[in-house]
Amino acid sequence: DNEALVRRTAGRIFRRMGFEVVEAANTGASQSLIVDGGPWTLVVGDLSAAQPHDADLLATLRERAPEIRVILTSAYDRGSEKRPARQRGADAFLSKPFNPVEARAAVARVLGPDWATSLPRSPTASR
Repeated sequence: DNEALVRRTAGRIFRRMGFEVVEAANTGASQSLIVDGGPWTLVVGDLSAAQPHDADLLATLRERAPEIRVILTSAYDRGSEKRPARQRGADAFLSKPFNPVEARAAVARVLGPDWATSLPRSPTASR
């Protein structure tokens, strides 16, 4: 997310679920981390009008690492946002602001009901 407070809050939610989180402030930083880093289990990204290259990032991700699950978020909760997100390859969509219960449900939808057992136990590695 390009907004620091939103990014930190989302990071905290996913860390509390057991994920090891790496944050990126913009599409360029995200692309570098995703394409050059990893391995990644899940990418949570903002679908933002302020970041027009978000769709390009998702296309690149799907091309280079189709096994990575993707949850897109947006402050605009309209069917017109959800449908294109899924058509571009997102596995799920979360409307902002979202709470830990909603985030956990989205993760369960994309990783399956036993996702927590597959997470690394170390709190410091990056995923």
